Amino acid sequence: MGVFIISPNDKGGKLYEPPKKMTELCAPLSPMQFNDLIVWPRPEVHTLSCGAARPGDFDEHIRALDFYDRIPQTIAPIEKRLRAEMNRALGADWCARWFAGLPEYVTCRAK
Repeated sequence: MGVFIISPNDKGGKLYEPPKKMTELCAPLSPMQFNDLIVWPRPEVHTLSCGAARPGDFDEHIRALDFYDRIPQTIAPIEKRLRAEMNRALGADWCARWFAGLPEYVTCRAK
């Protein structure tokens, strides 16, 4: 059993209509293509729901396949820009410790 990511391009990120800043930071990829290339190679992810409502909604995902054979070198500079902007906007201290105080998943119970 693995991880099923439900609608990361819509409800998880509104990547069908990304903000200008996110589009600039992800260039030359679209934010949706960057998201695909981050998630696809992860062995723990077994299903990615893309939330397509019409055939054209697959176009960005199809274009992301052009980079599939060179994912690491394609996403590395984009991830570097995104992390730099996150550090600038939120502060390096917060970025290094955002998870402090969050409970471990094994201690959380569904109610």
